[in-house]
Amino acid sequence: MRDAIATKNEVSIHRGETAMLAKEMADSYEKAVQFYQNEYKLTRSKAEKEAIAKNTDYLDRIRAIPADKVADYDLRSLHDHDPAEAVAKWGEVKTAAVDELESGVRSATLTNWETPYERAQFLAIRHAIIDEWRPAGGLELTLIDQMANCHSGFMYWLKDFERLKDREVDRREIESEDSFAKWNKTYLPPRVGEAEYVERALKMADRYQRMFMRSLRALRDLRRYTPRIMIHNQGQVNIGQQQVNQVETGK
Repeated sequence: MRDAIATKNEVSIHRGETAMLAKEMADSYEKAVQFYQNEYKLTRSKAEKEAIAKNTDYLDRIRAIPADKVADYDLRSLHDHDPAEAVAKWGEVKTAAVDELESGVRSATLTNWETPYERAQFLAIRHAIIDEWRPAGGLELTLIDQMANCHSGFMYWLKDFERLKDREVDRREIESEDSFAKWNKTYLPPRVGEAEYVERALKMADRYQRMFMRSLRALRDLRRYTPRIMIHNQGQVNIGQQQVNQVETGK
């Protein structure tokens, strides 16, 4: 996937990123200046000096900050000190984003898996699909992520349905007099009847299953209409099921 980034369009992509970063950093700088003007009643020139001085105080912290916590203000602070250092930090952010996507961590965090084991269960589904389909690029990997999330959702709601269908829903402590939820009614979640909840669990399981099948069909169609090109030797090229003989002409 990283190789796909380094294409002939790399210059235009880089220019687009530069324009985006410049805008975000300029906005961040303006917000900092306005903060000193509004909160400390400084003139524009003094507020600008304070905003620039503030940047140099946090350089070590910014250098050590995790990629997913970097803010526009942090990049601007680095840029004021050394533009090359700001570009390097932005590179760290992009690399971390690619790693997160390729590893499946980003997909795993889309849903609220409460324990490490539940996240590992999701990744196990994802890896199993990847091992079978061997995605050829980012688009196929994206569809596999959708399939893994849909199948995980299907299993979650099916388990909930099986848990609830033969017995009553567990009573919550919201009926207790000393319950915080009862003391402050605004924190009570929306309530549904037990039978309605059981039916909803079954419908949600069915919905996730249909979403899974849509993603699977999309992946199949992608493979069907964009056949891979395999070159076995210099004179033969297989495109899909069709063999094309390559003839080398003299110069």
